Amino acid sequence: MVRDIARAVGIAPVSIYQHFAGRAEVVRGLLRFDFARLRTPLRSRTRATAA
Repeated sequence: MVRDIARAVGIAPVSIYQHFAGRAEVVRGLLRFDFARLRTPLRSRTRATAA
């Protein structure tokens, strides 16, 4: 997984750990990013439906 992420962003796998303490923190970061990305369209739909 870490190698795939590193490849996707164009850095060496070891470089990821300069930004994250470990694999669990990488996973938490990815989850936060994905949920934040999903939250905006869901909120927009909820507001449009309620209006």
